[in-house]
Amino acid sequence: MVADRRRDISLSDRERRVLLERCELPADIADAIRMARAGTTIRILPEQLEVLRQCVADQLQRVGFDDQWALTPEGELLESIIDQLQPPR
Repeated sequence: MVADRRRDISLSDRERRVLLERCELPADIADAIRMARAGTTIRILPEQLEVLRQCVADQLQRVGFDDQWALTPEGELLESIIDQLQPPR
């Protein structure tokens, strides 16, 4: 039997909205997020997890800091999502 390599990620409704509305996600990842209800988990492969993490990091660079390099509210949320997407230790 082949082990399931997918990882479960729990996202709040707010996190889901930011990912879908503000990040440039590939269709397969966006579809997985859309299909999951708020407060439930999405299951994605490690390769998708890395792509998702990079998409969120890109958005963080675009909008996550003010002109003094302090985190914006959206930046704080994006950083929180990135923390959730880190590989397990």
